[in-house]
Amino acid sequence: MRYKAVGESAELASICTWRYSEMEKQNEIGFANHAGKFPSLDQARGVMPWDSNQLDIWAVELGRDWQAVHAARFILEKWNSSFTWECGKFDAKTALECWDKIHRRAILDLVTQNLSYSA
Repeated sequence: MRYKAVGESAELASICTWRYSEMEKQNEIGFANHAGKFPSLDQARGVMPWDSNQLDIWAVELGRDWQAVHAARFILEKWNSSFTWECGKFDAKTALECWDKIHRRAILDLVTQNLSYSA
């Protein structure tokens, strides 16, 4: 077995960190692009550049723009389904009842793409 020198370990850690940050960046761009499919998220804070916390706050502040709130909930749940978002949990039935044709088409497109954000 070969033991790594301290410098090699640091170099490996640096490469792994860079790869992780590049993958994360691609993920963020993917989520921003998918959020952009919903017209109500067109000018949403936190979409571009991607910042899930800002999108959550934006959706809470909207109040009664339910198309946008449901779109934000959908995107945020896909970003991190184990986190409890302030804007609430996505409910497909409720969202589909209030979304217009364009929003329903956007979610259909995203779901059929399986929301694949991997690099």
